[in-house]
Amino acid sequence: MPWGKKEPKPILLPARAHAPLVRCRVQLLGRAAPTETRDGVAAMQKPLHELYQDYTPVESVLTAYTSGLVLRTPASVDEGAEELWFPIQDMVECGAMRAIGKDPPTSFLPLSTEEAKSGKRPPLFAFVFKRRDIPVSDCWAVECKSDDAALALLNACMMSHKNQDGWASANDRPPPTFVKKASFFH
Repeated sequence: MPWGKKEPKPILLPARAHAPLVRCRVQLLGRAAPTETRDGVAAMQKPLHELYQDYTPVESVLTAYTSGLVLRTPASVDEGAEELWFPIQDMVECGAMRAIGKDPPTSFLPLSTEEAKSGKRPPLFAFVFKRRDIPVSDCWAVECKSDDAALALLNACMMSHKNQDGWASANDRPPPTFVKKASFFH
């Protein structure tokens, strides 16, 4: 380490389950079956094409916790909104991407690529989770309001997946969410 420079401190997550990390207002695209392949970006291409072609956006709220994700849909309903729970230990893949190409898009690239950085379409956050009721996985996708929001969701999921101290049992979900406008990441 050069003289006078300090080594950056690692980001430490709370060592408890259900600590909220990021909350974003998103447009839900839906879910589809991922392609059976080991490469995460390749596995998400087919479902993202399916979802992107015929989705009717549903305003939702996606919250990343140390223990998993909660998708609240629709966001505008205080009572009766559906809250879907995705335990972090069941996460297979996740990514922050952007659709590239004409209509329909030709591919979905990570936001870190130059082509995606210069793209005009909204950023997406996609995640693949193993289902508990049947032995398959689902790819879910949401449209984010900014690259920063999609990347914040990605980083929260990656850090939570590595930090088993914050995990909970798959049946132990966070308390019902409530929506505060001031608490959103944009």
